[in-house]
Amino acid sequence: MIDPRPPRFGGASLAELMPSALAAVTGGSPVLPVPRCDALCVLLVDGLGTAALESLPAGSALAGMTRLADLDAGFPATTATSLSTLGT
Repeated sequence: MIDPRPPRFGGASLAELMPSALAAVTGGSPVLPVPRCDALCVLLVDGLGTAALESLPAGSALAGMTRLADLDAGFPATTATSLSTLGT
């Protein structure tokens, strides 16, 4: 079912991902729960929402990755919009 609520910009949206990753590496205060680290890799998997991620078999590669937060995407939730959100 589609959730009609607006994205949580400023709190838990894709727009906070890159600033939070930078803050975790530089010692700043990330908006998202990204732990302090010396290096970080952001992996964006296109077309994989929370429901699909939760339904992965336990032995699959993505199922074993650390998931820090569920993020909202902008509208429309397309690849182009999401990539633009990451870069701004």
